[in-house]
Amino acid sequence: GTVLAPGTYTLNVVFTPSNTKYSILTNSVNLSVTGAMPTDVLAVMASPIRGGTFSGNGYFVQGSTNTVTATANNGYTFASWTSNGIVLSTNSNYTFTITTSVTLTANFVETPPHIEVFNGASVIANGQANAVKLGSTVLGATGPTITFTVSNLGGQMLDLEGITVPSNYFMLNTNYPSTIPGLSSGMFVVQTITTNIGTNSGVITIANNDPNNNPFAFPITGIITNGLKGVLTLIASPANGGTVS
Repeated sequence: GTVLAPGTYTLNVVFTPSNTKYSILTNSVNLSVTGAMPTDVLAVMASPIRGGTFSGNGYFVQGSTNTVTATANNGYTFASWTSNGIVLSTNSNYTFTITTSVTLTANFVETPPHIEVFNGASVIANGQANAVKLGSTVLGATGPTITFTVSNLGGQMLDLEGITVPSNYFMLNTNYPSTIPGLSSGMFVVQTITTNIGTNSGVITIANNDPNNNPFAFPITGIITNGLKGVLTLIASPANGGTVS
């Protein structure tokens, strides 16, 4: 059997000869054990389960040291190791001495909302100087559109509290989502108003609950032309003096 604790044990030794001329010999001896220790169970769980992963659980000799490790999933960050509601460590790598069987919980919390805006595959920086261009169109024509993607890189819900555009030159032509869950995206579309000739510019502003990017703003520009083409007429004077082309 397995010796789990120090002490004196009686060991029965049985000798069974292969030759039947000899008798089976049974003898008992006392065995003193001083080094063996009890085995304890280290159980580990994650809270919430989707918050992350862990390692380091198993069976260990009492008095030994062990390290448990917690790794947060996207949208979460590690908070603490607890046992029976008591915080033991706020380090994701926790090393301790095992004195008894114990259950540890790796606690994770959702990260704050984090807004990021894209023009196609291009990332738009909050407050950038370079304007997003809607191109050129003629007066009175259907204005070009551009679709922006708003992503929430955080774990908590991103609230879009309002999107404003330069109303004399551009308009929102779709409804935008009021909330975007963690690690998800939404879209909104801006269209050029073609009633003002010239280079029309302004700033798009997105009010939101990102603690580091509220508001999120960037410039936009579009060009409206009159669409007229000039006519060049050539004449010769006097008419019989020659030809022009």
